[in-house]
Amino acid sequence: ISDKIICPSKVMKNSLTSYIAENQLIRKKLQIEVVQLGSDYAIQKKEDRSERVACATSSPSLLMIGSIEPHKSHAQALDALEKLWEEGIDINLSIAGKSKFQERSFIKRINSHPFLNDKLFLIEDPSDEEVKALYTHTVGLLFLSQKEGFALPLVEAANHNLPILCSDLPILHEIAGRWAFYCHV
Repeated sequence: ISDKIICPSKVMKNSLTSYIAENQLIRKKLQIEVVQLGSDYAIQKKEDRSERVACATSSPSLLMIGSIEPHKSHAQALDALEKLWEEGIDINLSIAGKSKFQERSFIKRINSHPFLNDKLFLIEDPSDEEVKALYTHTVGLLFLSQKEGFALPLVEAANHNLPILCSDLPILHEIAGRWAFYCHV
């Protein structure tokens, strides 16, 4: 019944267009447009480097930010960082976001981890000011999602000139372009 659908990316528009065609939902006057999201911390309050952010960024720190869900590959990232820690690499992993119900086992793993609050930091429900401080004081964004409709953390990281290591997904190429390094998860 819609006259217009606004998608956050070209990849999402193409996916929706294919779905409409495959399911014979085509309407002559339906418009599908792309309006990409952005971020602007200039209008935000001053950054808040709270105690939990200060601890998480006390050593070089990689940031994973956003909802904590299985398709975001937090467990795989933690596995990789554990190998680096075994080799004596001094880098923190800061995970900031809200956990989803299905990730309780991963949250349990974090909360019982021997490096919790030493090299591994969980910042649940960070404020906007804490988010700004995390982007300002970490050395890189780790974004290993296996599926996305858009990836606002890539835009936010780029606005802070933060290096990005992310999954090799078409949507992430669309959003980050040459700004990111891509890997297979």
